[in-house]
Amino acid sequence: MYNLISWESIKNTPDWIEKQIPLILSKNAFRIKISFNTYDAESITQAYCYLVSGVCFSLALKYAGTWNEQTANIIVKFVFLFNKKKTKLKSFMLFFL
Repeated sequence: MYNLISWESIKNTPDWIEKQIPLILSKNAFRIKISFNTYDAESITQAYCYLVSGVCFSLALKYAGTWNEQTANIIVKFVFLFNKKKTKLKSFMLFFL
């Protein structure tokens, strides 16, 4: 993971996290269908979740023990986002079963 090597480049801002994720993933994550046929929506969503989790892990490692409230809020924001999206996707998928 690049962020663990370039420790000084890690910033505890939402903008920094967004810059770590490729645009194609952030635009197409959590969609049921995507606009191009080469990849399936589930793979795009999984890649997005894995990348965000890794970036949050880097952030947590750098700021561990500092009691930095901004860092904690950023990580909690993504936890809530994932839980909300998971619930929406689960209810959507149950509709089609």
